[in-house]
Amino acid sequence: MEGRKRRTGRPTKRAERGKKASLGLKVTPSIKDKIEAAARKSGRTQSQEAEYRLEQSFATQDTIAATLDAQLGPREVRWATLEAMIAFSSAGEAAAREKKIADWMHDAECLQKAATAAISVFVKMIPEHFRIDALIGGGNILIRDNAK
Repeated sequence: MEGRKRRTGRPTKRAERGKKASLGLKVTPSIKDKIEAAARKSGRTQSQEAEYRLEQSFATQDTIAATLDAQLGPREVRWATLEAMIAFSSAGEAAAREKKIADWMHDAECLQKAATAAISVFVKMIPEHFRIDALIGGGNILIRDNAK
């Protein structure tokens, strides 16, 4: 049993279906004060208020995930979108430093570098059997399938 850390405290019990399970929880005094005030205001016990707040946090997390899926698509696309935003900002700021200007968002050359950096993130996502022929005015990209 070397290397395994021994668990401290009481052994956990599985919750019985249809019954409430006990949860030992330590919180900071400020959190306890907030739960106590919210429980008083809502007419719930502190335990009910804590459970309600936990349920709400999970519901919010699920809602955020569903919204991201609906608006930005699969996880890879969400990460690429974030990466593109960072690339856009970083490239724009780097170009501004080179030109020794403060406001890169109003400089065509800085914006060109920023946009190119952001677009390159998405271009990397395009499968290899597709070929990008040209970047056309208006932000359209012409893509051809080499497999056809």
